[in-house]
Amino acid sequence: MFNQMVFGGGGSRCIWQLGFLLSLSRDLPIRPKVVCAASGGSMVAALMLTDRCREGIDYFHSVCKKNERNFYWNNSFRKEPIFPHFDIYRRGVHELFHDSLESLRQSADLRIAVTYPPEWLPVPLALTLGLAIFYSNKHIFHDLHPNTALHLGFRQLFHQVGKCKDGNELEQLILGSCCAPPISPRLSLYGAEVLDGALVGNAPVAGLAPIKGRVLILDTGKFPHLPNSFSVQRGNQVWTYVQPSQPLPMGMWNFANPSAMKHTLKIGVADGRAFLDVLLSGKERLVHI
Repeated sequence: MFNQMVFGGGGSRCIWQLGFLLSLSRDLPIRPKVVCAASGGSMVAALMLTDRCREGIDYFHSVCKKNERNFYWNNSFRKEPIFPHFDIYRRGVHELFHDSLESLRQSADLRIAVTYPPEWLPVPLALTLGLAIFYSNKHIFHDLHPNTALHLGFRQLFHQVGKCKDGNELEQLILGSCCAPPISPRLSLYGAEVLDGALVGNAPVAGLAPIKGRVLILDTGKFPHLPNSFSVQRGNQVWTYVQPSQPLPMGMWNFANPSAMKHTLKIGVADGRAFLDVLLSGKERLVHI
């Protein structure tokens, strides 16, 4: 039904996407030709394409049970990191995808977004400015596809997983798409520093192929002025958006709350069932925005 998919970012909140996919895949074959993803959504996209959603859920549930807190201030004068997130994510990426490159190549054209900061701005300041723009849009303007960051010189580029030469390059690409210092260290790809792929806009639709068909867009943000699922005609494509039906209890950088993770997963499962009912009943909402 959908020949392209888009996975927005959201950090730990992308657990909602995994729950959604678990429901959807039971009754609807998901075989997109092109998949665009950013930030935490890039891991979810790769899990879907390698049929490892359940393994991903088990990994992060185990992490949330073992990790006591999201900030270890007593490490301020030690070599251990204050923020455990990057090490947790890096281990998960390696454990889940170290042998998956060929499988991903065969499954779909997976395009992972990263953001390159403006040349006129130092990277730390670029991140601060990018986050200010990101959160102002999220909480004030509620634009589905903002362009303020792009106008200021941020560049969102897509790298095709199929062109990665080995598993290590794949892992670095997924990690680069989630780069958000100081939560993560500063990272570079192909000789240039990068930032979180969702920084310029949570749903990376710019990477879509210009082919006729249907696009499923999974965004972890909540746009209160829009229905939980709706479709928009975009030229010869129909873009179908799905967002959480309620605010997610899982914070973006929360790896220490297994209860919130379970609740977020359950919301995703329920939203997947509700969306499937809408599709099968033919009651999709076509809106003009």
